[in-house]
Amino acid sequence: MLASRLKLLRKGKGISQKVLAASMELSTSTIAMYETSQRDPDTTTLQKLADFFNVSVDYLLGRTDVKYSYGNEDPMCVFNEESSEYKSPQQRANVIKKVELFNRILEGMIDDGTLKEGFKFDEKTEALILERIEKIIKIYKIMYED
Repeated sequence: MLASRLKLLRKGKGISQKVLAASMELSTSTIAMYETSQRDPDTTTLQKLADFFNVSVDYLLGRTDVKYSYGNEDPMCVFNEESSEYKSPQQRANVIKKVELFNRILEGMIDDGTLKEGFKFDEKTEALILERIEKIIKIYKIMYED
């Protein structure tokens, strides 16, 4: 159950095995082995995975089908408190597209060494990501404004 839930959560968040591995300070092959039931995480890693995906360890292990604990909601859906329902499928699709773009930027930054394994989302990481986005925008303008 862990393998399928981990893969489902990772794909649902729109991130690659490489990005998950880097943020967990693990190798990509370790994540792949977790997702194919060839290897199980130790308890510390299991808790880090649960925290990363904002779910309980019991959910990861298949002991419950309750995904989010009280007060936590799916970050891929934006809850509209006024109407007490989730916003439109188009709005959800836009959030997913943004997450996919962010994932590609992170993968590029891991590949070129800008971000190291185990990176943390702190002010320095945010500044690096914003710098990368500015470079992408400049390249886009050069390509499409000429």
